Amino acid sequence: MEVIFAMSRCIGSIQHLKSKYGGGYTLEIKLKGEMTEAQQISNIHDKIMQIFPQASRQESFVAMLTYKIPKNDVKSLSKAFSKLEEAKHSFDIEEYSFSQSTLEQVFMQFAKEQENNEEDYKTLDTSFRWQQLQQNEC
Repeated sequence: MEVIFAMSRCIGSIQHLKSKYGGGYTLEIKLKGEMTEAQQISNIHDKIMQIFPQASRQESFVAMLTYKIPKNDVKSLSKAFSKLEEAKHSFDIEEYSFSQSTLEQVFMQFAKEQENNEEDYKTLDTSFRWQQLQQNEC
């Protein structure tokens, strides 16, 4: 199956697009009910940062933590899963999910970048018109 992004940004298989533009992995951690104390969450966060030094926490709910993990932090998937299993048992985590970015997340990132580029253009365009008006008045 081949996917084509409308802006001619990329052409390729789903796996190719996710690998090239996905930017890494998503880690979701579901905590057991009694593990929702601030200190426990802080300890788990410290452990995740030890395993994946460039990770960034995306969301945090009562019993769910979500992290974005850059590709550079994952040299070996087997080692990453091994360390996550150790953390699961050490911190009594109910379950976790470690997955590659979805195609939807890749396309959402493209849309966000395009929106930011349009906003930059609008700002530049407005300031250009303002400068042009000032010159005409002199």
